[in-house]
Amino acid sequence: MNQFSKKTGVVNSNNPSGLNSFYHNQALYLTNNSSAKYTIGTVRAINACYKGAIIIWYDKSALSSNVYLYYVDRDGNQSNKYYVFKR
Repeated sequence: MNQFSKKTGVVNSNNPSGLNSFYHNQALYLTNNSSAKYTIGTVRAINACYKGAIIIWYDKSALSSNVYLYYVDRDGNQSNKYYVFKR
């Protein structure tokens, strides 16, 4: 459950921030959208639609193809704790 919005949904989309607001601030997002990009060592604020959610982001670049798992806090900041599933 998203601790911020209390929503329990899972969204699988390549453009979550472009969806209807009903789909914002859900519990879990599976995406390859650049709005959810995670760069190790560079924690940043991301799109408000992800506040309070767990993100599973697929880095589809040819050099990486890794999957990142991380949390977004209630202010929209990526956590500095993450897990990488390497290809």
